Amino acid sequence: MVAAAFFFSRNDVSRDKLDPLVASIVYQFSKSPSLWRVLGPRILDTIRSDPRIFETAFENQFQKLIVEPCSEVESALWEELPNVIIIDGLDECVDHLSQERLVSTVRKVITSHRTLIPWIFLICSRPEPQIRDAFTNFNDCLESLDVNSSEKANKDVEKFILDRFANLRKRHPALRHESELWPSKATVDQLVARAQGQFIFAVTVTKYIDTRDERPQDRLDDVLRIYVKAGSTSPYSDLDLLYLHILSQCQKWDQVQPILRLIRTPHRRPSMEQTYGHMNWRSCTRIEDLLGRKRGEVAVLLSRLHAVLHIPDDDSDIEIAHASFTEFLSDTNRCAHYHTQEIPDSEYDDCVATLLLRTLSLLTPFYPHSQMRSALTTSFSSWINTLRDHWSKLTRDSFQYWHDYCVKVNAPSMALLTALNGVDPYCLLAASLYYNFVPCRSHIWQRVVNWAENFGSCTNEFIAKVNIYMQGYRVAFPPEIPRQEAVWQTFEIQASFDDDPSASHDIAAFCREVYGIDKKYIPRRSPILIIFPVDNGILGDWAEVTCTKDDQNTMRDILQVLRWMDLHQRKLLLDDIRKDTCGSVIPGQFETQSLVRMKQLVKKIWEALLLGHDGYVLPHYSFMNPSYNTYSSGPRTNTVMSPILLPPANLGRAMDLPEVEASSPNSDAKSFYTASDLSDTEHDAFIPETPMLVPDDGNSPLTTSCEITPPVIVPANGQKPQGSDSGKRKVSPNDGSPATRTFKRLKWFTVSDES
Repeated sequence: MVAAAFFFSRNDVSRDKLDPLVASIVYQFSKSPSLWRVLGPRILDTIRSDPRIFETAFENQFQKLIVEPCSEVESALWEELPNVIIIDGLDECVDHLSQERLVSTVRKVITSHRTLIPWIFLICSRPEPQIRDAFTNFNDCLESLDVNSSEKANKDVEKFILDRFANLRKRHPALRHESELWPSKATVDQLVARAQGQFIFAVTVTKYIDTRDERPQDRLDDVLRIYVKAGSTSPYSDLDLLYLHILSQCQKWDQVQPILRLIRTPHRRPSMEQTYGHMNWRSCTRIEDLLGRKRGEVAVLLSRLHAVLHIPDDDSDIEIAHASFTEFLSDTNRCAHYHTQEIPDSEYDDCVATLLLRTLSLLTPFYPHSQMRSALTTSFSSWINTLRDHWSKLTRDSFQYWHDYCVKVNAPSMALLTALNGVDPYCLLAASLYYNFVPCRSHIWQRVVNWAENFGSCTNEFIAKVNIYMQGYRVAFPPEIPRQEAVWQTFEIQASFDDDPSASHDIAAFCREVYGIDKKYIPRRSPILIIFPVDNGILGDWAEVTCTKDDQNTMRDILQVLRWMDLHQRKLLLDDIRKDTCGSVIPGQFETQSLVRMKQLVKKIWEALLLGHDGYVLPHYSFMNPSYNTYSSGPRTNTVMSPILLPPANLGRAMDLPEVEASSPNSDAKSFYTASDLSDTEHDAFIPETPMLVPDDGNSPLTTSCEITPPVIVPANGQKPQGSDSGKRKVSPNDGSPATRTFKRLKWFTVSDES
């Protein structure tokens, strides 16, 4: 019984190498209840002990996941278990050394006296020299069957030919009046003899005859006429002569050959390219894109090659029907002037890069370049519609990989240089954000600029645009975008200046603690905005903010400082930014000038996006004052807790706060809680910047500066909070004295003007 099977195919990048073989076999073991019952626990233990085992060498995978688990099974159990592993098309494994490694590994399993595993390996392959040599040391445990020269193989080929002709007579209109005697027995015998047990000859002949633009009878006569008679000095075999005849039917060989070159060339992915959402790079549509052909041209040009090519009706890849045709095209002694080689790496990368850049350039004419409000409304609507209509896998790959292919090209073509100079980095950034792609970061742009500088004045236009873009740009948000959302998006966009994409979590915490904006409650939707050069602006009610490389350097400094600061220092820094103090300055570690730059960045974004919008105000924040940043240096005095911040009257929703105790400033616990620290229940509650306690006895709220949680929500009209469930809360005043009082456990509640 068959336990597992693996089929190599040089036309399939997922099956043309040795890497996936063991994983495929193990997966098939798992689908066999009888095998998995005895092998499963052992295999799973191995994977748990080494989760990255499938990244190790093939020999190690085979030993650990197949040989060792099977060796532990009692011999008696094998009598009832499947024990045949089929490996078909070994010659289709593109690496010859891998072919030999596989055969050698199987030989060790079969011939070793230490592993009494009753496996039967059925390996099917064309008799390539390196494969024949690899089987020489199997001793008496090897049985071979030459299917080409056996009488049974000839019988199989004859049956195949007769079945194909019978099917053709039933459905082809030109054969309507032919009897079952067509073709004659002599003709069939001749075809069988010429096939020499090889199905590829029989398949190619019958596919060549099966055509609509000529009579099958005439095509069969063509095949019979190219028969190589005994004693002929022709260097070509029957199959080669058949291939030559098929190619001779192509009336536009000069246009067909570039297509065959592309089909022969495997698509080379960038090293970081993901395998999900795989695009068919050898479909008719994609070949037309790569070669600049009109829609439908490829199918027409290849219409006479259906005997040697699989040309699907959908957008799947075109494939060469058999490896023998690929080998034929590669050998000038066999194919003469039809010699067709693969495309060299640099030339192919040039071809792909040009296509990707041209795909991106399709968006540029629709990008709103006008900053006049009257023209912007119409052009912006057209731009959004264009983005929706242009989404495709090709669009995705164009945004993500154009730069990877460009920098691999040694001598760019004029087509690639023209496409490169047409790049609009502002349009690319706005579109990539809409599609939720990772924007090109500074190091990627710099990498392409460094490459482009090698080609003199041909790339000056591209280099000049990118150098200006990399210094900064203006981001414009339409009126319908909430300003809190615009703040979050601004920091996300600004991060593209940085080479570290891992700062998103830190930025989220910063926005939450400084602006009271929680990422959790920012809608998950495509950012709809426009990116302009810094010196441009929009007239009207759009919100605008500049993002510069210096701003991101400042933001990076903020995040780095927050990482190494302890809880108390972090609170001092955030308070300094809010209140324009300087208690966090540490000479030699965190200087005053760095703090000033941080404050300027925070205030700039607040003024551009929050001030006066949507009723969003931050009472008691010092940067509302025009004199912000004009303070005199000196330590901040910690005396009295700042007044509680009252929320707008329409915020709040009922939910219990968690049971959390306050902690001292030196502990690792958070000094105050925000919405993201609570449950995932949907709510829009306001979180005060400063904690507050309401005693059970109804006295005034505790105002001694302390570290305590949870925070308190109070109504906008100043009424007492609702609450229940008295309980102990530990309070650690800043003066170090102990204090324990009983306070209510507060609840969230709906706040309104009537409350």
